[in-house]
Amino acid sequence: MFVELANRGVQDRLSLVDLRGCFADQGVMAAYKEAAALLSPYIEASAVVGITGFQRSLLELVNKAADLGCRPFDSLEEAKDWLVSDSRL
Repeated sequence: MFVELANRGVQDRLSLVDLRGCFADQGVMAAYKEAAALLSPYIEASAVVGITGFQRSLLELVNKAADLGCRPFDSLEEAKDWLVSDSRL
């Protein structure tokens, strides 16, 4: 779906990723990094829910490597509020 949006040139999309209960190994992180690099020109803002501790540190590394600017949140409601707020601009 995201690749279709990218191919159509659709821009200024918001991204919300809910990773609660998920586990990411090196393969998953590599795929996420590749997808993020492809989609980053089309994503205006991105929020992630459900990562703590080491996973949050990994997100920071991926953010720096792929220049994502993806912001982690503790709750789904916090992430949604931030995505639609003017304060993120």
